[in-house]
Amino acid sequence: MRAAGSGLDSASTYFNEHAYIQFAFCPFVTCVSLTFQGGHVWGSFTQISLTKIFSKKPSVFFGVSIGINGATADQEMQNNRVFGLGVADTVGGGVGSSWYTPTSGGSRDFYPYAYGTAGYGFVAQGSPVDNWRFF
Repeated sequence: MRAAGSGLDSASTYFNEHAYIQFAFCPFVTCVSLTFQGGHVWGSFTQISLTKIFSKKPSVFFGVSIGINGATADQEMQNNRVFGLGVADTVGGGVGSSWYTPTSGGSRDFYPYAYGTAGYGFVAQGSPVDNWRFF
């Protein structure tokens, strides 16, 4: 019985550190987001995003997402690159990966993520990302 409890504790700890809620607004070719993960909140700016809403409205993606991230909040704050795809027409989802690229080169750790979203549009991201921790 102890082993099962230990496994549930480990799963609960992992979920608390890796689950996230994100609000994203991606007009034209950039993306701005606010993320809550592992007791931390940060804002992000992705320099290059291709977006499209499903109508004759301007090119945009916006949504509220709930997902799981392979990176902890501290790892995500360090990461400086992202590649991902998301789509929603009221509901949808997306997948991607973030990673850290040292300026001097060297090894990289890739952290996949997946999410379900409520929003509108299509977004493809593949660029440097800047993060600012609020708490």
